[in-house]
Amino acid sequence: MFHIFTDIIDFIQSRYVSKNRKFRSFADLVAFMQSRYVPEKGGYRRDDGSIDICHTELELLQMWNFFIKCVKPKTIVETGVYYGLSTCFLADALQYNGIADSRIYCVDPWKLEHYWNGLDIEKYIKYIPKTSQEAQDEIKSLEIDILFIDSIHTYDQSSWELTTFEPYLREGGYVVMHDSLFFDGVGRTAKHLYDSPRFEVLTIDTPRKYETDNIHYPVSQGCTIARKIRNGSPILRDAEWIPLPEGHPRGPDPLLRMWAKERSDA
Repeated sequence: MFHIFTDIIDFIQSRYVSKNRKFRSFADLVAFMQSRYVPEKGGYRRDDGSIDICHTELELLQMWNFFIKCVKPKTIVETGVYYGLSTCFLADALQYNGIADSRIYCVDPWKLEHYWNGLDIEKYIKYIPKTSQEAQDEIKSLEIDILFIDSIHTYDQSSWELTTFEPYLREGGYVVMHDSLFFDGVGRTAKHLYDSPRFEVLTIDTPRKYETDNIHYPVSQGCTIARKIRNGSPILRDAEWIPLPEGHPRGPDPLLRMWAKERSDA
């Protein structure tokens, strides 16, 4: 089993967008990724010409960077790191804010060669090479200002992270969920935020869009942002959704949008 795991890591590393490249600064990293970004795909071109769509879209990363500069958090928890491109954009904003002891606690079991290695923003990053479940003891000691959920795109995983880590999110803090329109399981988790009176919630479209077998127009990956108004009753998981695999929208619209239409009687 260990050899299978290392083989998977080696394969991922071999398709690294910036394989064997060392960056001098965050600005150097951004310039390189901009040169590889393909806006119409919402992904980044690898050396072999293929497109990596596992990184967050560049436009959304820029928005997150300014978002952090606006709300000025001290403690960020990010689940799902990959090579850490989003982490670097968040860390750059923390550096800009200049708040003492501010940190991003980023959780991901994949031990890849992260973009932040050797950069000055690295001091704002605490990498936890574990699954979210394994990292729970470290996270529960924190008062979280912003919780970014972007790991496995199933209801089981995303809802576990939301219901487990949300109690450690302070009043006035934020939950940010990528892929809430394109993946039904993530959308179902985001719906918990809409259904709770304890949150203000907004879902926006994002640049990366695809058609599916059931929806024959481009569907956005989507991003849901929720502000926690107050503490209160815990969010409860939907047992019927827990066994379902990662799935794309079944149509005619992404489920999160369908639920929104039902609420508005559209």
